[in-house]
Amino acid sequence: MKLCYHMALYVSTLMSALCALAATTEVSPIADQCREDLAQRLKVPAADVTVEEVKAVTFPDGSLGLPRPGEMYTQALVGGHTLILKARNWPYLYTASAQTFRYGGPLDAWRFSALYIEPIPQEANLNGNLVQVSLAGTNPRMLLSEVNDFWPQPDGGILAKRRTSRSGHDLLYRPAKPDAETVRLGGAMDFAAATTNADATRWAAIRRPRVGTDWELAFGSLDGSESANVEPCDFPEGTRPAGLWWDEVGLVALLVSDDISGYYRKEPLEGGWERLPHYAPPGAGDFVLSRSETLDVETVEVEGKPVTRITRVWFTGDENPVATIEGLTLHAACLDPGQRFVLVSGRQDDKLRAYTVDLVSGEVLPTTPAEVQGPVKLYPIPPHVWLEIASVTVEREE
Repeated sequence: MKLCYHMALYVSTLMSALCALAATTEVSPIADQCREDLAQRLKVPAADVTVEEVKAVTFPDGSLGLPRPGEMYTQALVGGHTLILKARNWPYLYTASAQTFRYGGPLDAWRFSALYIEPIPQEANLNGNLVQVSLAGTNPRMLLSEVNDFWPQPDGGILAKRRTSRSGHDLLYRPAKPDAETVRLGGAMDFAAATTNADATRWAAIRRPRVGTDWELAFGSLDGSESANVEPCDFPEGTRPAGLWWDEVGLVALLVSDDISGYYRKEPLEGGWERLPHYAPPGAGDFVLSRSETLDVETVEVEGKPVTRITRVWFTGDENPVATIEGLTLHAACLDPGQRFVLVSGRQDDKLRAYTVDLVSGEVLPTTPAEVQGPVKLYPIPPHVWLEIASVTVEREE
């Protein structure tokens, strides 16, 4: 069976004209270097790596279309190529000039991106800038300024909170539409979690209105056509909110205590919170890959140092190791909807770092720079890039 992979990446206003398709023979020396590089990354023979497509392009600067956060590049046009290589029947992205090349990672990873908060030096309210980056750690783009937490939504919209004072936060909404304006939904002492419904018409948030008050549930329309509704949360004794989702039935909250955690559901304006025996929020919970296999992501101690292990586990208990990340103490893990990539984040060398692990090859891609302030989360939107890969088509035999 042949599966065709089609991909078109967003184009910025700085894009140069896309040149005509170039013959592979014109870039054979640099293409051979790319083949050898990918073979080393995937630990396969170079003979098993093929060059599938080559396009001539003019890059706007020395990053060759794949800039990384915090790096500086020569600001001059650079002639070069984009290359699609294939190994183990999967496509991979490279860009190259006549002298050097850059690695863009698995082509399928460009269907998603990651979000993180970049610190702002001497920012009075300890806010940072919300940055989108490719899973390969390239093509950063600031989406929101001065926020300290955020909740990406399945449609690409983003809810975020901005600290405005020692005892105040604003809740913001950035619609999925690129040119839409960010909307302020309300203010409170703090927001524990926020979510939108499936068609992105309504929002809900768990908030503490003032110092000394209990958590309350606020919800309303995203277009501002109605005033926000507010009702007491009345959470079970001893629990506190840690997450909120809006599914086809109602709102689901993750409530935690010192000893246990659990998921609870309620319908707005109706009844109280009912504990759910089983619930897996999008991209979290037990990583069930199939009826026979699950994914286990955990940190263990090896010779007194933390090691995060990613392992496939069969229903028989047999384990198939995928990758290890030395020195990383796991905070969170998120699996992409296609179940090929898992984004893991945690502390490493006293800094918050995130990596993308390819469950097919075991490759570990550094996704964030060293200076990250807040959580790192998977975002279901392709990265913003100047480069267009026009009608890239790679056929894979299965």
